[in-house]
Formats: sequence, structure tokens, C-alpha cells
Amino acid sequence: MGRVFVEEAINATGIDRTNLVVVATYLVRTKQATSAIDAIRRLENGEFDKAELEEEMIRFFQHEKPKPVEEEPIIDVDSFNNKQQKHEAEIEEIFSKEVDTDK
Repeated sequence: MGRVFVEEAINATGIDRTNLVVVATYLVRTKQATSAIDAIRRLENGEFDKAELEEEMIRFFQHEKPKPVEEEPIIDVDSFNNKQQKHEAEIEEIFSKEVDTDK
């Protein structure tokens, strides 16, 4: 096991120092590396392509937004009952009229 030189991994991959920590963490979490040191060594050896790794990380952390649940409008019960009674009265009035069949 040789020494790990972060600068060599940065130069080999083009990943800056701040993002190198994120990338190493990602590689360990996804079991592509056994430790942060292993991840840096593998990056230094060129085992990962920067563009492919970035795309893979984006897909990994990307979550689909849940669709909003449509709520039914709140109905005032008294208002609804009044409208229902009026509607029933109108229907009753229509049916209670005599139908003119002489035409």
C-alpha cells in the first residue's frame, strides 16, 4: 500500500478538492470502493471517468417529485342541503304539472 496523494487524484480526474470528498463518499456508499482512501487511489489510477461518474451521481441523487394530491373542495353542508331541497322542489313541480297530450 503506497501513499495516497490527493493532488494526483485531482490532476488525473479533473475533480476539484471539494468535490473529491463528495465523490469519494459516493463511491464508498455505493460499494464501488471499500474506503475513502481506496476511492482516491482508484480515481488516481483512472478507473472512473469524470463525466460518467458525474452523470451516475446525478441519477443516484435525483428523486421524482411526488404528484400533488388533489383535494376535494370543502362543501358547506347547509348550503348543499338547501340547494338539494330547491332542486327536488323544481323536479317535483315539473312532474306535478299536467302534460298536454292533445297536441
